[in-house]
Amino acid sequence: MTKTIALLGATGKVGGWILDEAMRKKIKTRALVRKPDAIGEYIKDNPELLVAVKGSSTDKQALKELINGVVVVICALGSPNHSTLVMKSSAEALVSVLESDDLECSPRVIWISTIGVNEATSQARKYGVSASCCPSCSLCCGYGLFGCMLFSCIIPGIVGKNLWADMGYAEDVIRKSSVASRTVLVRPTNMEPAESHRAFTKEWKEEGEKYGNEAYLTRTADDPPPNMWITRKAIAAFFLDCVDDEQYDGKAVSLFQGP
Repeated sequence: MTKTIALLGATGKVGGWILDEAMRKKIKTRALVRKPDAIGEYIKDNPELLVAVKGSSTDKQALKELINGVVVVICALGSPNHSTLVMKSSAEALVSVLESDDLECSPRVIWISTIGVNEATSQARKYGVSASCCPSCSLCCGYGLFGCMLFSCIIPGIVGKNLWADMGYAEDVIRKSSVASRTVLVRPTNMEPAESHRAFTKEWKEEGEKYGNEAYLTRTADDPPPNMWITRKAIAAFFLDCVDDEQYDGKAVSLFQGP
């Protein structure tokens, strides 16, 4: 593959797998990072493939430097907590740069979102508890009631409803822009496993070895969910497959673990 991609969120747990897989596949990559030392080992091992651009996802000048000349922009960003929201502001900054007239080309965008936003909220509410997982729960909850409880109570109370709203607002920014037709909105379901360690650590690597299935299933928001989990490696595999595969451009794709 001779294309050059730009990567936002390279030091995150999903973005880390995208970077790792991009280096394995010898894909030329420009990564936007606050601290280039965070990916220093990858730069050392792949000097001909990887370039670090210092800056944040809301810094328009850094974004312009990052994406000028690339064919695909991959966003694997995520807000770190309830009070630090980055998705909408990052989408606004990226769209502003992409709609400017002084870029060498008009790159495609592959943007990470989540299963529980906009029209995909109804899909997530169809989550059920399977008998193989918990027979007693399947009898008392039934298909769909678990999903309603998850998105009515658990996410707002524990995870933070504002995080989901911010991802939905980011989708809206992209959909209302001229970038929409060349953007893939990727909505992964629950990520497995849920350990809190950082990317590039020993535990992060072992996680990928233990849950190494890179197969994924794609669905529209109208389709029932085939399951309710996915590995980060499978998400990374889909993102990089989309670099050459344009069938999802202009669409939102729900992403689940494959067989």
